[in-house]
Amino acid sequence: MFHRDKTPKYYLTLSADDLAMVKGILLWWRNKLIREGKPTEDVDKLILKLMKR
Repeated sequence: MFHRDKTPKYYLTLSADDLAMVKGILLWWRNKLIREGKPTEDVDKLILKLMKR
């Protein structure tokens, strides 16, 4: 049948400086997860979404 995504979507409007800061923090977090041997898939998805902008 029809599948509706019930998860609400949120959108942020960031200045160029804020966007650069968020990207840097996500990259730092991803590297930390890699050092700890933890999965990074969810952080990778966020980084890719931000890089498209």
